[in-house]
Amino acid sequence: NGQITGTPSIYTTVTNYTVTVNDQAAQTSSRTFSLVVTPPALTATLVIPSSTFIRGVTITSINPVTVVGGYTPYTFTIAPALPSGLIFVPETGRLAGKATISSVATVYTITVTDSQNNTVERNYTLTVNDPPILTTIQNVATVNLIRYTSVANVAPVGASGGQGTISFSITPALPSGLTFSSSNGKITGTPTQLVNQVYTVTATDSVGQFSNT
Repeated sequence: NGQITGTPSIYTTVTNYTVTVNDQAAQTSSRTFSLVVTPPALTATLVIPSSTFIRGVTITSINPVTVVGGYTPYTFTIAPALPSGLIFVPETGRLAGKATISSVATVYTITVTDSQNNTVERNYTLTVNDPPILTTIQNVATVNLIRYTSVANVAPVGASGGQGTISFSITPALPSGLTFSSSNGKITGTPTQLVNQVYTVTATDSVGQFSNT
C-alpha cells in the first residue's frame, strides 16, 4: 500500500525519495517526496531553582538544569560570573567547587545551546553565606593539678559555632606526663613536674576560622 510506518532512530536532513508504482501490465509511475526527521524541540527544565552554599565549604556538584530534545551535543553557559571558587562545566552544565567569597542571593541565567544553535534559558538563584562564627569559651580560668596524681578529661576551654570539624591546640607545651586532645580540647594524664604557667588554647574549624582563649 506504499505506507511508511515505524519509529525513526536517527535524525536526518531533508532528503528526496522516489516512490515507483508497478502494475501487472508492467506499467510504472514515479513520484518524488521529501522527508526529514527532526528531534523534539530543545527543552530545559530547572530541577534546582535555588541553592545556598557556605563560603569555604566544597559543594556537592549539581546540575541545576536538565535538557531534552534538540541536537546534541549541548553547550551550557551561565551569566553573570559565579562567585570566586565555583566552577561551571560548559559540556554538562554541572556546578562544582568551593566558594571563596560570600554572595547575596543572585539570579543567574543558564543558557543551553544545541549543535544547531537553538537556545533555551532558565534562571537559577545562588547564595553564598559566611560560615557560623567560631568562638572559644573559657570553662575553667585556673586548673590546679597535683603532681603524680592522675587527671581525667579536664577541658579548660570549649568552642561554639564554627563550620564542620573543630580541632584544638595548646601553647606552650604541657608539663611532662600530660596529654592534650586535639579533637576535644581535654587534658588527661599524670603530671610529673611542677609548673605555674599561662596557656593559650586555640580552636580551629574546617574552613580555617580560629579563636583562642
